Amino acid sequence: MELAISRPQLLDGVTYHPQITAFLTEAQEWSKLECWIGTVAISWPPEAGGITEEDLSCSTLLLFRQRPGAFQKFEQWMEGRSQFPGRNVPESFQRICKQAQEAARLDTP
Repeated sequence: MELAISRPQLLDGVTYHPQITAFLTEAQEWSKLECWIGTVAISWPPEAGGITEEDLSCSTLLLFRQRPGAFQKFEQWMEGRSQFPGRNVPESFQRICKQAQEAARLDTP
């Protein structure tokens, strides 16, 4: 992810397929899902590429429930990406992450 942030052209041509997110979630491949969601956010705004905010929100919430520390990684990735001109993290993705973090926190006993 750090390489993708500093050299986003490496992700040119990456195609989003909703089946990838569904497969990683169902298989409980949390490390891979974490990386995939980060790739989706860094590659393009969540509204593009066939993903909806609802899809991304649900997947992110499941991820944060299983891996609460993933939010800190996402924050670091978003901060790293914003250091490059014209590479701001979409506000919608930031909102999704904050909402998922809060929901996951409220779910924790």
